Amino acid sequence: MYAAWGRALLLGFVFSGAVQASTYTAFQLDASNVDAVPRSGPDAIAGRGDWWLSDGRLCAAVSAVDHDSGIVAGGGTLIDFGFCDRADDQWSYANLLTGLAKEKAIRAQRIESSARKSRAEVVVRGEDDGLRQTIRYVLDRSDPDALSMWIEVERVAPGRPVSMSGLLTLYPHRSLSPFTLSTSNSAYSLGFDHPYIDRHNVFSLVAGMMPADWSVLVGSHVGKEPLSYGVQLASAYLTDTEGVDHTLPTFLIALPEYSMHGWMTRPLWWDSEKPGMWQMVQSQLMDLKVGERMVVHFRVVPGKQADVAAITDKLYQGSVLEGSVNAAPVALALFNDQGHPVSHRRITEPGRFSLRLPKGLQRVSLTARSPWGEILTQTHNLSDGPDMGALQFTQRSELRLPRGETMKLTFHGLDGTPSPRIGAGLLDFREDGLPVAHSLVSQTVSLAGIDSDPESVFLPPSKYEVFASRGLEYDVSRAQIVVRPGEVSSLTIDAPARVHESEWASADFHVHAEGSFDSSLPLLEQLRSFAAQDADIMVLTEHNRILNGEAVLADSGLKGRIHLVTGAELTGMARTETVPTSIGHSNIFPIAERSDLFAGGVPRVEDRRLHSLIAETRYRYPDALFQLNHPRSNGNLDDDLAFFDHLSQGVAFEPSLPLKHSRNQSLLEAGPTGFRDIDFDAMEILNGDQVAAYLEIRRDWLALLNQGYRIRATGNSDSHELAEPVGIPRNYLDVPKSGAGLNDKAIADAVRRGALYLTSGPLLSVTQAGASVIGANLQGAEQQVSIRIDAAPWVAVEDLNIYVNGRLRHTRKVSAGGVYSETIHLRRDSMVVVEVMGPATPVYAKLLPGLEPIALINPIYVDADGDGRWQPPGL
Repeated sequence: MYAAWGRALLLGFVFSGAVQASTYTAFQLDASNVDAVPRSGPDAIAGRGDWWLSDGRLCAAVSAVDHDSGIVAGGGTLIDFGFCDRADDQWSYANLLTGLAKEKAIRAQRIESSARKSRAEVVVRGEDDGLRQTIRYVLDRSDPDALSMWIEVERVAPGRPVSMSGLLTLYPHRSLSPFTLSTSNSAYSLGFDHPYIDRHNVFSLVAGMMPADWSVLVGSHVGKEPLSYGVQLASAYLTDTEGVDHTLPTFLIALPEYSMHGWMTRPLWWDSEKPGMWQMVQSQLMDLKVGERMVVHFRVVPGKQADVAAITDKLYQGSVLEGSVNAAPVALALFNDQGHPVSHRRITEPGRFSLRLPKGLQRVSLTARSPWGEILTQTHNLSDGPDMGALQFTQRSELRLPRGETMKLTFHGLDGTPSPRIGAGLLDFREDGLPVAHSLVSQTVSLAGIDSDPESVFLPPSKYEVFASRGLEYDVSRAQIVVRPGEVSSLTIDAPARVHESEWASADFHVHAEGSFDSSLPLLEQLRSFAAQDADIMVLTEHNRILNGEAVLADSGLKGRIHLVTGAELTGMARTETVPTSIGHSNIFPIAERSDLFAGGVPRVEDRRLHSLIAETRYRYPDALFQLNHPRSNGNLDDDLAFFDHLSQGVAFEPSLPLKHSRNQSLLEAGPTGFRDIDFDAMEILNGDQVAAYLEIRRDWLALLNQGYRIRATGNSDSHELAEPVGIPRNYLDVPKSGAGLNDKAIADAVRRGALYLTSGPLLSVTQAGASVIGANLQGAEQQVSIRIDAAPWVAVEDLNIYVNGRLRHTRKVSAGGVYSETIHLRRDSMVVVEVMGPATPVYAKLLPGLEPIALINPIYVDADGDGRWQPPGL
């Protein structure tokens, strides 16, 4: 016991900064040391069982063999990386794809570590189908700014061919922003201006392959500890059976969602500087011979600013360009005399700036961008000295916002003015010439009436219409403003007026923030946005991570206004023999975080059937709900995310056929514990603005209900970014909005009872004798229900649809504020579902683009013959 205490104290001393940066350590995390290392930052997920290495200044973590990390099953992946003295980790995942496909990735089988006076390393080994793979993560005094990854793949026996391989770095929703840089030929330095690449089209992929060696990944510009990473493919060579080394062709593909540093297995017979179709054809004939090996060296360099210069100032060896700027925030983009991007500096305070240059530059040009739309350009001959003088902005236009009010402000340009891109970060990131948003870009500003609300916003000078909204129970106010160059003005707009008040609490069961690998949105900002939508219950469901946000909620001043529930989105991404097309995505909540465990103690997701994951969830969290998310695809990045599109077996669910049919029967296959893939509690019928998918998923859901599976319908935002409105769609459920009755257990119980409805606008009550019958069990062959439909003035309702046993029984035209009586005659046990739909009004379309007003209740179950047993009607 005392030895464990002593080690913990020693580690705490080492990583507190009290020891000089020359202390090299590498070891596996366990109960005795896990709390003594600085596992901190938005994306830090390392825990017990993972592997730690540090030189006292840089700290990194590699996932344990059985800790799924990224798009492949298993661990051995770099999961955390940053500076030891800062809570700055923003690293996502970097998966080695030997064979350039996730289903061919070689799994880690054993991991070991070692450290000596000037070197620390973690070594990951695995072997599959004749290939032996070793990854060495190294911190070494000879390269103090970088973490090295040495990859060795050796052919030890005949097996599947390997023609190309690559390191895939994942950052969906531009959680990191890639800047492509070639140090050998600047013509292939794309900077932030990327071509569109269709990853399903080989010609498009080949056209997007660049002979660039660096990908600079710029982190969030609003983080407490800004950070960027430089990822360099430093070398790649083949050692043949005679021991002779041959340089291998390399390339970089950069997309807004991920980067791929790749290499071919053998030298090209007919080479070119940039890979083309002829080189791609040659690569398909390549393979390793027994006794040959590929050795590839990567360097990952962190920098302490959220800009490219944080990396290039370390990389370049030329002179230093200097100057000054009179305003902030602005961003400086630097180009060489051929117009190729060189670097990028973000300026947060007026004053002096500097940029390190590559050797040999004689002339540079600089473009300075501002959030108020003013752009300055300047060229400079370095023969005139390093100082390019002063950059003078003159049109800084600022709009002061209301204080102490709760509202969401949406800005639309008038008279041909484009709507603003607030929070864009000034990278000018483009794909095919068009701007690409990230988690912090929107045309909205959320105010929660708290001290941390933004006091002002920068807008390009022009005329705008501003909408002030506050969720579904409030009207919308509007104002027109004129923003003039060089002036500070104030926004005067009426606070939204409440027009309805539901007795039921509103909930969004699917919300993300910066704790997910695909978001850089701070939780505080997501909470502010949630409060501005006047929603009550937020379930925080970070991807493959359990994260308790109560501390952030308490500090925000929103405690008591928002009930925050801890959950997780179990995100299947790997393809294996057990699950050839993953297990899709599912939420579990309420659950508890274990901060000492990997990813907060999230269950292992990959290489297992959905029923296995359901069984583990039931065992570990008996009171938790299991919700199947977005069961049908909407064309997102990962083809595997929609479970009903493949059922983990590559065959889509067919709702017109019974579950026992061979097409659907995998849903009924029981695991050792008796659970089946169909045994989830709830199903996300409406996800964000995916109205087309809603119509398909509604059909799936009704088919399951007809066969006796009481799966609860939910609608959620799945918000990852400010441009995705949080809290709409939402669920209204039969729990109080505040007080002791609002707790995690009451929320889960209401969902299990089916006492909830989903909505993206209309407000419903369905009653008998004044009592709600949503989710209720009734008796009798004749049922009369009263349906009240309310909606804010900006939400249109038009159609009331009554489904009986999955079929549309009756439809009628309706309007908001109406009460409609429906008498339903039944010949057998039945289920009744009420749906209200309407078109998007012009205001609705501006506030919730892509969405339409929809409300759908959970079924009313009717025991028509009164025998006390409800019998499903079947298909």
